[in-house]
Amino acid sequence: MSIIGDELTSGNTGANVRELQAQLTGLGAVIESAEKSAASYGPSTMAAVRAFRERHGLPDGDTVDSPTARLMQVASAFAGANGREDVRVAVRTAAAAADAGQPQELYWLARYATIAGDYETAR
Repeated sequence: MSIIGDELTSGNTGANVRELQAQLTGLGAVIESAEKSAASYGPSTMAAVRAFRERHGLPDGDTVDSPTARLMQVASAFAGANGREDVRVAVRTAAAAADAGQPQELYWLARYATIAGDYETAR
Protein backbone atom coordinates (compact mmCIF):
# COMPACT_ATOMS: atom_id res chain seq x y z
CA MET A 1 0.00 0.00 0.00
CA SER A 2 1.20 3.49 -0.70
CA ILE A 3 0.85 6.90 0.87
CA ILE A 4 -2.11 8.77 -0.55
CA GLY A 5 -0.64 11.83 -2.23
CA ASP A 6 -3.69 14.05 -2.61
CA GLU A 7 -5.87 15.54 0.11
CA LEU A 8 -9.18 13.70 0.09
CA THR A 9 -12.54 14.98 1.25
CA SER A 10 -16.19 14.03 0.99
CA GLY A 11 -17.34 13.66 -2.59
CA ASN A 12 -13.95 12.65 -4.06
CA THR A 13 -13.79 9.58 -6.26
CA GLY A 14 -11.11 7.59 -8.02
CA ALA A 15 -7.95 5.58 -7.43
CA ASN A 16 -6.83 7.50 -4.34
CA VAL A 17 -10.21 6.90 -2.69
CA ARG A 18 -9.97 3.21 -3.60
CA GLU A 19 -6.52 3.08 -1.93
CA LEU A 20 -7.90 4.91 1.12
CA GLN A 21 -10.76 2.44 1.42
CA ALA A 22 -8.37 -0.51 1.08
CA GLN A 23 -6.22 0.85 3.88
CA LEU A 24 -9.23 1.55 6.09
CA THR A 25 -10.72 -1.92 5.59
CA GLY A 26 -7.29 -3.42 6.29
CA LEU A 27 -7.48 -1.62 9.63
CA GLY A 28 -10.90 -3.10 10.37
CA ALA A 29 -13.21 -0.33 9.14
CA VAL A 30 -16.44 -1.23 7.41
CA ILE A 31 -17.06 0.67 4.18
CA GLU A 32 -20.41 0.37 2.42
CA SER A 33 -20.20 -1.80 -0.68
CA ALA A 34 -21.75 0.90 -2.91
CA GLU A 35 -19.02 3.35 -1.87
CA LYS A 36 -16.32 0.76 -2.47
CA SER A 37 -17.58 -0.23 -5.90
CA ALA A 38 -17.83 3.44 -6.96
CA ALA A 39 -14.55 4.38 -5.21
CA SER A 40 -16.56 7.18 -3.64
CA TYR A 41 -15.65 9.09 -0.48
CA GLY A 42 -19.07 8.86 1.12
CA PRO A 43 -20.55 8.66 4.63
CA SER A 44 -19.03 5.33 5.72
CA THR A 45 -15.59 6.34 4.44
CA MET A 46 -15.91 9.66 6.26
CA ALA A 47 -16.87 7.89 9.49
CA ALA A 48 -13.90 5.53 9.20
CA VAL A 49 -11.50 8.45 8.60
CA ARG A 50 -12.96 10.32 11.60
CA ALA A 51 -12.49 7.24 13.78
CA PHE A 52 -8.90 6.77 12.58
CA ARG A 53 -8.04 10.41 13.27
CA GLU A 54 -9.64 10.24 16.71
CA ARG A 55 -7.86 6.99 17.61
CA HIS A 56 -4.51 8.54 16.67
CA GLY A 57 -5.12 11.86 18.42
CA LEU A 58 -5.19 13.89 15.21
CA PRO A 59 -7.36 17.01 14.96
CA ASP A 60 -11.07 16.34 14.46
CA GLY A 61 -12.17 16.06 10.87
CA ASP A 62 -12.97 13.74 8.03
CA THR A 63 -10.36 14.98 5.56
CA VAL A 64 -7.35 12.87 4.68
CA ASP A 65 -4.50 15.38 4.83
CA SER A 66 -0.80 14.52 4.56
CA PRO A 67 -0.20 13.60 8.24
CA THR A 68 -3.32 11.40 8.23
CA ALA A 69 -2.30 9.72 4.97
CA ARG A 70 1.21 8.98 6.25
CA LEU A 71 -0.02 7.50 9.53
CA MET A 72 -2.70 5.49 7.78
CA GLN A 73 -0.17 3.95 5.42
CA VAL A 74 2.12 2.99 8.33
CA ALA A 75 -0.80 1.60 10.33
CA SER A 76 -1.86 -0.42 7.27
CA ALA A 77 1.64 -1.85 6.90
CA PHE A 78 1.60 -2.74 10.60
CA ALA A 79 -1.80 -4.45 10.26
CA GLY A 80 -0.62 -6.42 7.23
CA ALA A 81 0.86 -9.87 7.45
CA ASN A 82 4.13 -9.15 5.65
CA GLY A 83 6.32 -8.59 8.68
CA ARG A 84 8.38 -5.96 10.38
CA GLU A 85 10.39 -5.02 7.29
CA ASP A 86 7.26 -3.62 5.60
CA VAL A 87 6.59 -1.55 8.71
CA ARG A 88 10.20 -0.30 8.77
CA VAL A 89 10.00 0.79 5.15
CA ALA A 90 6.63 2.47 5.70
CA VAL A 91 7.85 4.29 8.82
CA ARG A 92 11.04 5.50 7.15
CA THR A 93 9.10 6.78 4.15
CA ALA A 94 6.55 8.56 6.35
CA ALA A 95 9.20 9.95 8.72
CA ALA A 96 11.12 11.47 5.82
CA ALA A 97 8.07 13.58 4.97
CA ALA A 98 6.69 14.05 8.50
CA ASP A 99 5.49 17.45 9.66
CA ALA A 100 7.48 18.48 12.76
CA GLY A 101 4.52 20.70 13.70
CA GLN A 102 2.30 17.64 14.13
CA PRO A 103 3.36 16.08 17.45
CA GLN A 104 0.77 13.28 17.25
CA GLU A 105 2.11 12.20 13.87
CA LEU A 106 5.66 12.11 15.26
CA TYR A 107 4.50 10.22 18.35
CA TRP A 108 2.78 7.50 16.33
CA LEU A 109 5.62 7.19 13.84
CA ALA A 110 8.05 6.71 16.75
CA ARG A 111 5.76 4.07 18.26
CA TYR A 112 5.50 2.14 15.01
CA ALA A 113 9.27 2.42 14.46
CA THR A 114 9.92 1.05 17.94
CA ILE A 115 7.54 -1.86 17.38
CA ALA A 116 9.30 -2.60 14.09
CA GLY A 117 12.67 -2.57 15.87
CA ASP A 118 13.87 0.53 14.00
CA TYR A 119 15.20 2.44 16.99
CA GLU A 120 17.21 4.89 14.90
CA THR A 121 14.09 6.15 13.15
CA ALA A 122 12.18 6.16 16.43
CA ARG A 123 14.80 8.45 17.92
